Amino acid sequence: MLRKLNFKVLFSLFLLVFPFTLSSIEIQAEEHQAPDVSTQKTLKIAAWNIEEFGRIDDPTKGSKRSEDNLKDIAKILSRYDLIVITEFMDDEIKVSKEGKVEGLKDRSEKSDFIETLNYLSDYGDYDHRVSSLAGYGRDRGKEWYAFLFKKEVASKKFEVLEPPQLLPDPKERDIKFSRDPCWATFRVGDFDFTVIAVHIHRTKWEKRKAEVRELKNVYDTIQGMDPQENDILLVGDFNLDPDHDAFDPLKKIETMKELFYKKNGCKSTSAKAKPLYDNILFDTEYLDHEYAKNCGIYLFDLDEPYDLKCCEGKKVEKENVPDGNREKFKKISNHYPVWAEFRIDRGDDDPIDNTSSDADSDADAINNDPETTEPDSQAESNETVYVTSTGKKYHREGCRYIRSRKTSTISLAEAKQKYGPCSVCNLLQ
Repeated sequence: MLRKLNFKVLFSLFLLVFPFTLSSIEIQAEEHQAPDVSTQKTLKIAAWNIEEFGRIDDPTKGSKRSEDNLKDIAKILSRYDLIVITEFMDDEIKVSKEGKVEGLKDRSEKSDFIETLNYLSDYGDYDHRVSSLAGYGRDRGKEWYAFLFKKEVASKKFEVLEPPQLLPDPKERDIKFSRDPCWATFRVGDFDFTVIAVHIHRTKWEKRKAEVRELKNVYDTIQGMDPQENDILLVGDFNLDPDHDAFDPLKKIETMKELFYKKNGCKSTSAKAKPLYDNILFDTEYLDHEYAKNCGIYLFDLDEPYDLKCCEGKKVEKENVPDGNREKFKKISNHYPVWAEFRIDRGDDDPIDNTSSDADSDADAINNDPETTEPDSQAESNETVYVTSTGKKYHREGCRYIRSRKTSTISLAEAKQKYGPCSVCNLLQ
């Protein structure tokens, strides 16, 4: 009788306690679940110089990086949604017309890039695009620019609108880049943007300064290709500190911003020395709408890797960041990745040509309305408009798209023969 009673008491207690125990188990399980990426509203963009990535000096010895090195690189890359890689130096890869690595030409050894892509697939579904080879002379050989990206970010498809392509040096330029800058255009959700990737000359001091000064013309050229697309990021290894006067031409655009600078405690983006060479720049007049005010330098060579937050008016969060463990990580890279986040859910604030039938109708109505059309060609010959050296549109005085840019004036009659009207300032007339 006592045993039956004890059993009933124990069974009753079990029924009382079990639901709470089950709830506790469920709570603990929830705490260990991966975060719901569907709530993510940002795109994390990184630029990383992976030191001599894929370079093989002696084919008999193969890559200088071990399998563990490549796994570490893949793990670092997996932190970001789009990664722009410079100093990618494997000249044996075969690249398709659309910019995808298809394999190797003749070498039997493995490719660091292909192996890293395989390891990266453990972290998500990634794709890539690669530029043509860039480089002249003997500045440590020619290089590719590589763009790695997640196929989906926050359930939004990552679209390649313009594949990576090198910017040729126009004949009128005074200097020739050791490695031509590269640009590509992408869209994720509501955010469409162009990335200009650079790897500035390294060995000769005067040459590197000249190339950095020339970046203002590069920026203007890319923007002039599509004056309606102004969300442009200038990223990469500049081989100069951001406070150097070689950046002055770019900084003449008053709203141009470099994310990493020494006054905020960004001491270095190099794992070997103290220069702050890697950076991300953009014009806040256009990109402040999307910029999520979050960026950093990832110090991967610490015993506990750490994101150094030293941008956007934020002082270094740790007063004394320890020196990295170079012996452990010396074959990863001599540069740290730099990154920034951008919103993909705030709508495109760039005016777009030919995408709004209402805008086209308004423009046609204005252009064809006899009350808004010039009464004769003499008036058009007397009216002055503005054009840039690389743009395809003419602009009225005060147009936002020619602010802080070098322009020349021509008559409206001549402009109509050679250029199209800007969809913004001409609708305002």
